[in-house]
This record gives sequence, C-alpha cells and structure tokens, in this order.
Amino acid sequence: MRANQERTAKRSVDFLAMLALALTLFAWAPLLAPFSFRAHDWRHALFYAVEFAQSVAEGVLVPRWGPDFAFGRGYPVFVFYSPLSLYIVHSFRQVGFGVVGSVKAAYVVGFLFGAAGMYRLARRWFGRQGALVATVLFTYLPYHLVDIYVRGALAEFWALAWFPWTFLAGEALIVRPSRRTVAAFGATYGGLVWLHSLSAILVTPFVGLFMAIRWAMMAWREDHKRAWSSAVAGVAGVGLGLWIAVGFLVPNAAEQRYIVLEQWTANNYQYDKQFVYPSQFLSPFWDFGYAVEGPNDGMAFQVGVVGVVTAATAVWLALRRALDRRETVIVALCGSLLLFVLWAMTPASTPLWRALPPLQFVQFPWRLLGVAVVFTAALGGAVGAWGGTTRDPTSGCSRGRPRGVERGGLVTLHGAPIHAPEPARGNGVGALRLRARVPGHGRLLGDQPSATRRFAHGLPIRGRPTAPEVPRRGRRRGRGAAPIPGYLR
Repeated sequence: MRANQERTAKRSVDFLAMLALALTLFAWAPLLAPFSFRAHDWRHALFYAVEFAQSVAEGVLVPRWGPDFAFGRGYPVFVFYSPLSLYIVHSFRQVGFGVVGSVKAAYVVGFLFGAAGMYRLARRWFGRQGALVATVLFTYLPYHLVDIYVRGALAEFWALAWFPWTFLAGEALIVRPSRRTVAAFGATYGGLVWLHSLSAILVTPFVGLFMAIRWAMMAWREDHKRAWSSAVAGVAGVGLGLWIAVGFLVPNAAEQRYIVLEQWTANNYQYDKQFVYPSQFLSPFWDFGYAVEGPNDGMAFQVGVVGVVTAATAVWLALRRALDRRETVIVALCGSLLLFVLWAMTPASTPLWRALPPLQFVQFPWRLLGVAVVFTAALGGAVGAWGGTTRDPTSGCSRGRPRGVERGGLVTLHGAPIHAPEPARGNGVGALRLRARVPGHGRLLGDQPSATRRFAHGLPIRGRPTAPEVPRRGRRRGRGAAPIPGYLR
C-alpha cells in the first residue's frame, strides 16, 4: 500500500511546487526591464562575462587568465574567482543572448533553481504545504534580494541558490546511502566550490554538523550496520566533492604566492570592520550604498521582521509539541544553527574570527546572512506545515492544511515591494563602451566605475608594476577609439 502511494505521488503533478515557482515572479520581474540597473558588482559581472567569453572563444575551455585586466597586462582572475556562474552566463550567450541579457537570465534561473531546491528540502522535512511557505520565504528574505539588486554578486547569488541542494544532498546521503546519493553529494559540494569558494568555506561547517547530527539520530534508532554504511558513504561523498573541486583548489593554492594577498584583508576588507549590529537585523532600512565600519552601513543587513516572527513561531510550536518528533528535531537544529549564525556576524564573535585565521579571507561576516536565509526559510516550513493531519507519501511528514498557501501569499506580499532596483546611468553595454586603449597593448579596457578602477589598480602581480591610468585630459576627441568587439555586442 505504501509503495503504491509513493508511485502515485511520483506520477502526480505537484501543483504546489508550480505555485511556489510562480510566486517567485515578483522577485525577478525587474530583470525583464530592457535596461540595466545599478549594483555594486553589476559592471564587474559584465566585464567578467566578456573576458570569460573571449577566452572560451579562443579555445580555452577552463579559462584562468583575464587578458584585459590590469590595464591590458592581464591577470589570473579566474584562478581565484570561482568561474562556474560564468559558465551559466556563457551558456545563454551561446543561444543568442547579449552580454547584459545573459547575466540577467543567469539571475532569473538562479532564483528558480534556488526556489526548487528549497522546495525539495522543505518538502522532505515538512510536507508540501510547509515547502510552499519555506520556498516563498527563501525567495523574499531581504538578503536574498540584496545579493542581486544591491550587491550584484553573481557568484555569491548562485551559491545561495545552491545551499538548499547541498543540505538536501547531505541528508539523502546519510539517510539513504548509495552510489547515487554519494555521486549527488559529491557533485553538489564540488559544484559549490566552483561556484563561490568563500561561500563553500562558510557553509561547510554547517553542512558537516547537520550531517553528523542526522547520522547520530539515525544511529540511535537504527542498527549499527546501517549507521556504518552511512558513515562510509558520508566520507566517500566528501572525498568525491573535494576531488571535483581539485581543478579549482590546487591552482588557487599554488599561485597565491604570485599575488598580493594582504590587500584582501586590509582596510575596509578587514572582518572586524564589517560586523553587523543586532539592531540591523530588524531595521527596515533599505538603500544601495556600501558597508562601512560601524552600524551606519549604506546597505541593509535585515533578517526581516517576517523572518524573525516566523522563526520564533516555529520554535514556539516545537515547545508546545504541536509538531511531530521529526519536525521538532529539525526545528531545534535549524533554530540553534540560526542563532549561532546571527551571533557569528556580531562584534561579540571577534574571538572566533581571531582563532580561525582562514576566516579572515571571507572579509565580510555578514556573508553568513546567506546561511541564515536557508535556516530561516526552513523554520518557515514548520509554520506552514502546522495543523496538518495527513501525511505526505513522499516524505512521511505532515502536509498541513491549505493555510500554507495563504501564508506563502502573505510572505510574497511582504517581500515583493522592497526590492525595486536602482536604475543605472546608461545601458549595460553602453556602460562598457570602450573609450581608451592602453599604450603599448592591443587589448581594450572598459570604461569602468571607480570601484572597478581600484580593482584593476589593486591586483598587481609581484615584480610587474601596474600600468598607469590613461589620463583623460589632453586627448583629442576620437583618438584611440576602436570598434566594439563582436563578443561584446
């Protein structure tokens, strides 16, 4: 009977999953506008995509060198910048999208990919009604929108979309150890390193701890033989993931001695200047500026009132024993990890950051908000599943009453109005019109904003001085102009 139910569930269309994906429309609809928008790294993403496409067009399938960086001298940016998100952008270039359209399309697919992963993860824990609420909450939590519309961080945005799949693959590996789950976790974890190595550093302890606790829960109830199989599968999955990531990690480690690493942890990149103050987690402030030392940042670091209330409600339901045992354990685990993540972003966690020097390369403790988004959304799934009386045959968890649809709609209405992007001064490709040629070099340099100029100046190769910036005064109009390359059109 149980097997028949599972087969029926697999054949049936999950309309709540389709609804959850449809409700993400308000998050990515601004990307459909025919113009660009202003974000911290938006032009970086365009420039990276152009350089990446040029290298691929020249036959370099795994690009390492950005030929036009450092004012035409070139720089091994793709050795240190995880390039998988640029492959996604490039795939849209191959089917006819322009450079701006390709980056926008990558963002849209990232929204849908992350929502699908969060739905699968929450459905496994809380059933379909809970999964709907968790997916909508995941999509509209403020930092998820900050990552794209304020920061324009392409790789980190995709890493956030990858997080739910990593936790899902980790749980499946422990609960159902097999070659398939080992391969799935290895591909997911290795892919995360190729997407954004700093995000992989941040999420690895939480994925590992989560898998360890799930294994301990299973070993307490199941026989030792199955627990041993899960442990072996876990080690194999981690090993496979690291093996997949070797192609990025080894060159990254081997060539660090050729660049100036100190610049990445100095000045405004010091972790102790980028802590979040507790009041900022609930502040309604929203702007498009930059993070600075102290609480007067120009960008939002909200967990959000809805996120905090939802998490608190999930904990309250668990304490009241309104959830079943499995759901209560998930709530306790996610709630505890969420509190730890929030603490790790505050000045009170300074001893932790000092004790772990590799964390200094993360630069910004508030990057942990991406991990907090996953845990907060998972707690929202518990609230969405509350009140269910039937069981989901695919997960064994409560489906919940149709109130989950109403709760998901309320979260959507709360989050949709806050993320209108700031229009750019000029179109995306127009912003990359190439106005100057570097003397003595055949490469072209984009007309970049000041932040990107500092990027070019701040990445010298040891022993090779950076070329000075071409002065704008004294040049005759039109001199040095060149046609836009085909890969930029």
